[in-house]
Amino acid sequence: QCMCEASLWMKWTHVGDAEAVEPSKLMSVTSDVLLAAVKKHRIIWEITSEYCTQFCSRMRSIRPPEKWPSDVFVPWEFSDLVMTMKPSHQRIIGFDALEHLHCSRNPLWTNASAAQQLEDEVRYGKSVVVLNRAGEVERVVYVTVVRIAYDGYVLAQLGKLENDKITSKCVLPATKQELNEMPSAAAKR
Repeated sequence: QCMCEASLWMKWTHVGDAEAVEPSKLMSVTSDVLLAAVKKHRIIWEITSEYCTQFCSRMRSIRPPEKWPSDVFVPWEFSDLVMTMKPSHQRIIGFDALEHLHCSRNPLWTNASAAQQLEDEVRYGKSVVVLNRAGEVERVVYVTVVRIAYDGYVLAQLGKLENDKITSKCVLPATKQELNEMPSAAAKR
């Protein structure tokens, strides 16, 4: 786990002390050392710069009732920041994550046709793929959910019929957002 990632991207004041409750190793990376390292590779520098910009933007936009960030917590995941990056950077991160499919514990990704379909979705910007905290490949999408209500009634899907099998599940109407599509535009589709 990263401790005080915020100090890499912005001026940050630490509060309190860190105490390990079990044997641990701590690696200290200062922002100037990180900056020197990432500047050696143009694409890594571009992605890091965009990540930093998105991180700082999120930090500035935090308002109650959201939980305040700390040295060990920020109220978002890596995937949330990747979703706001340029499509070209999303593809680079996605293809890097796809390199780890062979060690995935998710049986879906070990299926060759599913893996090929996922690779195509990354290539054409239909899906964003990242490695999560556990090092597992994770497909990330934005979904727009619509609540349509009138006179006390709410429109909802009560189930699905697939391959002559009925599965019951009550959900509101939803659609996956396209690349750079606003939720309002997705809802109108």
